[in-house]
Amino acid sequence: MFTLPKGLLDDQGTLHRQGGLRLATGHDEIKSQRDPRVQDNPHYGALVLLTQAITFLGHFQTVTPLHLEQLFLTDFLYLQEVYVDLTHSYGGPIELGEHWATP
Repeated sequence: MFTLPKGLLDDQGTLHRQGGLRLATGHDEIKSQRDPRVQDNPHYGALVLLTQAITFLGHFQTVTPLHLEQLFLTDFLYLQEVYVDLTHSYGGPIELGEHWATP
C-alpha cells in the first residue's frame, strides 16, 4: 500500500492518492520491453513496468501509462522509490563469497 504525496486528479475532479503495488515478474519485464512505446523510447520502460506492478490507484483497478503520465513528477519519483524499496525488501542480493569461488 502506498499514498502519493500529491495524487492523481481524474476528469471528474476526484483525487486518487492510495494505491497498491506488487513485485514485478519476469513476464512483466518482458511484456514492457515488447511495448512499442518502450522500443521507441527505452526511458518509457519504467512507466510501463510500474503500471503492471500497480494493483490499483484510487478507484482505478487498472492503471495505464497515461495515468502515470498525468502524475506530478513528485508522485512519479515517489512511486519509483517505493518500488525500489519493495524489490529490495526481500533481503537484498545473496552474497556468494568465497564458497562459490572457482577452485
